[in-house]
Amino acid sequence: MKGYISKISGPTIHAEIQGLKLYELVFIGNKKLIGEVVKLKKNKAIIQIYEETKGLSIGETVTASGKTALCYTGARFIISDIRWFAETS
Repeated sequence: MKGYISKISGPTIHAEIQGLKLYELVFIGNKKLIGEVVKLKKNKAIIQIYEETKGLSIGETVTASGKTALCYTGARFIISDIRWFAETS
């Protein structure tokens, strides 16, 4: 599933996309940044991005991974582990 960024607010974005699940991993923008769906409402999702968001633009692609976020350490992801999991599963 693919959608697009409709709003950017620091490390959080709003996306127009259907079929996501809560806590699903998504890839954002041309850089394929990793994010997690933290809130859903109809065809809209609020996504927390765990990498630098500088350079992201409204309209860039949001792509569903079909995988649920699994690794937490406090309030942050271990990005290298998540990238490995997303790429090898």
